[in-house]
Amino acid sequence: MHVKPPLVKVVIRGHTYWALVDMGATFSLIHPRICGQGKDRAATTRVSAVNGVPVKTCGSCQITLQMEGKTVAHPVVVSPDIPWDLILGHNFLHTNKCCLDLGLGMLIFGDQNIRFGNVEEDDHTINPKSHQATHQARQEQSLLQAGLAGPHGKSLMTDTQKGRDRIQEIQPVDLS
Repeated sequence: MHVKPPLVKVVIRGHTYWALVDMGATFSLIHPRICGQGKDRAATTRVSAVNGVPVKTCGSCQITLQMEGKTVAHPVVVSPDIPWDLILGHNFLHTNKCCLDLGLGMLIFGDQNIRFGNVEEDDHTINPKSHQATHQARQEQSLLQAGLAGPHGKSLMTDTQKGRDRIQEIQPVDLS
């Protein structure tokens, strides 16, 4: 079974990047190599990964991005810990009234139907930590399949020793 992450191409300041579309991420996040350390460092938001591990943040900023010719401004949290250049979280999807069609593999963004892409098809547009991203995606998929993670990044069983032991036993799934 091939499960690939939902990725869309975005243009920020004339450069093309891959963005992960993540309904489970409350906030949209961006790597500092795209926008610097974040203009508003006082507004550092506390962010946790699906497994409850804190994600380092270094401020926030407003970005202007384009997808399929449509331009929007959106606030993002800056984090060096994310494996993608940009993660479009629930706040972006809700604000822009986006819909995901996972069956057809597309993001509906206004009147645009944007097909999910594949980093391997066109990886010259991004400089991902692809090994790290793939490893993290496999771990997250394993947690979801094992029923140890639920929607919005909530860990379902880590509050018990049995749940913590079960997480240690999980093997990453093959996403290729």
